Amino acid sequence: MMSQRLSSFLRNPIWVEIMVSLQNFSRAAVAIAFFSNHACGFIPSIPSILESLFEGRRAGQTSEFVLRHQITLEGGDAVDIEERIIMLKDVAHFLFSGRQLSGQLHGTIERGSYALGNRQVIPSRSGIFRSYLFGTQPERLQDRLIREEFIYRDQLQQFKPGFVLQGDPKLWDLKGNYLRHQDIYLQRLPAGVAISVRGLNKGDMKRSLYFDKAFRGILRTEWVEGQNVIAWNYDGFVKDMSFGSFRPVRMSFEHNERKAILTDWVSWRMLKDKQVVDLKNTLRTARSSGTSISGDAEEALKLLLGFR
Repeated sequence: MMSQRLSSFLRNPIWVEIMVSLQNFSRAAVAIAFFSNHACGFIPSIPSILESLFEGRRAGQTSEFVLRHQITLEGGDAVDIEERIIMLKDVAHFLFSGRQLSGQLHGTIERGSYALGNRQVIPSRSGIFRSYLFGTQPERLQDRLIREEFIYRDQLQQFKPGFVLQGDPKLWDLKGNYLRHQDIYLQRLPAGVAISVRGLNKGDMKRSLYFDKAFRGILRTEWVEGQNVIAWNYDGFVKDMSFGSFRPVRMSFEHNERKAILTDWVSWRMLKDKQVVDLKNTLRTARSSGTSISGDAEEALKLLLGFR
């Protein structure tokens, strides 16, 4: 039992964080020293949590994600859209298809907005969804979280200034030097226990971020604007060996006190050689196709892309 607990501990992001600072101590000695303090409510630093979320993902590869969205409009009408996200190196291309579209609709990101077809532009207020699901670099997601005021730089610090991991690990006063941020704490959500991070909190404008306590992913990103709560939720995490890390099975979007979007993760694959050539041809054809968008499809795309 003890060996199982120790093995589980060694995979904890805070252990990895400590090991980055150490070169001359055995894992067992450091683990035992820290293990005795671990039950005292330690929460790993935000950088180490983000690092664990991206562990195993490979940068610079060409890959394809497929998502399926069930979108409910304000009037109650439903629109189903399938989305293919093609990462050519680190550049994202989007292909949307569905009954309300006359063909495949191509999109890219330009200056924070989605540029669709030949002329449609949909502004996006957030890029966290993209950076988290399709990205490979935790530093980029961290920078975006800071820019969008979901976290602040002083929340990134794990220990008090001046504390250095040197000398005998048994003599480290981790508990005494651990920074307990008042705006980072454990909280129970419907999806499970979360590490809650409170960002912007000015008047009726608030931002909150929730990490899965088992470090499998982000559970929720939440905007509060007056009486309106806007949120992306991530659920059903599975370890995907081909993807390289845990990923959510289903996502949902809340807006105006209703669940407006249900999104299923359909597939992910890495593309090589002829697949890349064929896909580039598909993108080229979609860009020049002049796909038309119905009124419902346009409303659905604005809802889908406005906060991702």
